[in-house]
Order: sequence, then structure tokens, then C-alpha cells
Amino acid sequence: MPTIGGLGWMRGARPHGLRAAMSRIAAMSRPLVPRRLRRLAEKIELTRGGRKGHFAAAGFLGAAVLYGLVAGGHAVRIADAGLSAIGLGIESVTVTGNSETAQFAVLEKLELDPGASLPGYDADAARLRISQLPWVLDVTVRKVYPGILAVSLREKLPFALWQHEDAIAVIDRDGEPIVAFDDPRFSNLPLLVGAGANQRAADFLQNLAAYDSIASRLRAAVLVAERRWNLVLDNGITVKLPENDPFAAVAELAALDQREKLLSRAVSIVDLRLEDRITVHTTPEKETGGERLKAVPTPPAGLGART
Repeated sequence: MPTIGGLGWMRGARPHGLRAAMSRIAAMSRPLVPRRLRRLAEKIELTRGGRKGHFAAAGFLGAAVLYGLVAGGHAVRIADAGLSAIGLGIESVTVTGNSETAQFAVLEKLELDPGASLPGYDADAARLRISQLPWVLDVTVRKVYPGILAVSLREKLPFALWQHEDAIAVIDRDGEPIVAFDDPRFSNLPLLVGAGANQRAADFLQNLAAYDSIASRLRAAVLVAERRWNLVLDNGITVKLPENDPFAAVAELAALDQREKLLSRAVSIVDLRLEDRITVHTTPEKETGGERLKAVPTPPAGLGART
């Protein structure tokens, strides 16, 4: 004799036994089920037997079981298990386009439960989670039936290093920090120093590139008080640029260096802030302009792991 919920169902069961059992179930379920099911339970309690009573009791049990599955979060798992059983489970995951983003980080964001099915998987929610990874610029998550989840990434490109106070970050072309600088592969990126320098980096470096004899020797560009730039060259010379038309001053410096080899001499500061003169300091002073320049370190071994 098949059983449902521990109650025996067969033709000829005693009505008073059925009513008593239904009354107990209704009483226990009343705090857990919605009002509509409670009303059904009350009707069952009033039923005096007959085929209608049996059908009502069966309907109540079915509704209570269904509600319990949904409320307990089991319905989706049961559906997934059924879909997986007919060959629609997620069998493999492919990740492409990741250079800086580790594959395990993507898999973690997918949040795949054992037995997850492809039709029941929320690809849009997964895409939002993966897009929060630091290197990810754009991501697509596709379902390839019958059982493949395909993730395709487009990553941000490292453009420069930005030092603000004592922290150095890798930034993209828009000046947005991507990750903290902890990988020696990025040591050759240009270094921008100071508050606001990250937002002006792209335009400044693009204009400076027109003067290769200066740009090729750049160790750091320091934004002073968010108004003007100092250049720190590879031999330690600091070049102070004017607030207005700084690249005209750079052009003048490049021409002067070509004629006089100024930047190869024992000087510490070349001051170009005044339009009518160039001031050269030969003292040991190494100014950078308002914010102490932190040496770009080579990260310790083991810190180059991808994120």
C-alpha cells in the first residue's frame, strides 16, 4: 500500500480516522502555511467523509508539500536534479580572455552548486558577480547546451602607476585604480605622483611623448598642488614645469639639452616656471614638489600572483 506523509490511503479507510489525522496535520501546519491553505484545512476538518473528503485531503497534502518545497528552497534543487538527470547538468566551464584574472577567481564567482542544471542557472547574476573582479572590464556568460557554461572576459589594460601618499596602484587609461602594485611586471610603467595625477595621466603622458628625449628619461611625473608638474628624470634631475603651457617649456628644454647637453651635467634642478629664464641648481637638493617620492620597489618574491 503506497504511503504519502505517513498516512495510508485505500478505499474503505475509516472517516473518523482520516478526519483526526487531517486535523492534526492542519493544526501543525497552520503557523507555516498561508491563509489560503489554512482555509482549505478548515474545510477538510468539516468534511464528513466521502469521495469529496478524500480529494480535498489529497489536495491539501499536495499543496502543503509544494509550499514546503518552495519555502524551504528545495524546489529549485529538485528541478536541477531532474534536469541534470536527463543530460542538462553543467558538465564543464570554459574561461577565455583572462590574462590577469585567475581562473579559480572566476569559478568562485560562478557559485556553482553540485548538480546545477544549465536551464536553471542564472547567467545574468553570475555576470554581475564576475564583473566585480578587479581586472574585469566586460564579461559575457553563455549557456552552450547541453552542458557547457562559457565565460568570456575583456580585461582592463595597465597604463601607469599612481602613487598617492605611500600607496602605489596600477591604474588604467582613465586613471582608475585596478590593483595595488605588487607585481614586478608593472615596474616599467610610468609613475605619476600626487593627488589628482591619476586623472590627468593619459593627457599628460600623451603630450610628453612628443618629446622623446625627455619622455624616454622620465622616472616620475609629480603633480604639485594639483596645478603643475615636476618631472623626475632617470638621473635624479627634477624639472619644474610652469602651470601654463608646460609643453612649450618641455620643447625648450629638449632643444637646450640637444645643444648644451644640460641634462647630462651635474645639476639637480632645472626650473622652467618663469617665461623669461631658466634656473639651474647644482646643489645636492632633490626636490619633487610637495609629496615625497617613494621609490618604485621590486615586489618581494611571491607577490606576483594574479588576482
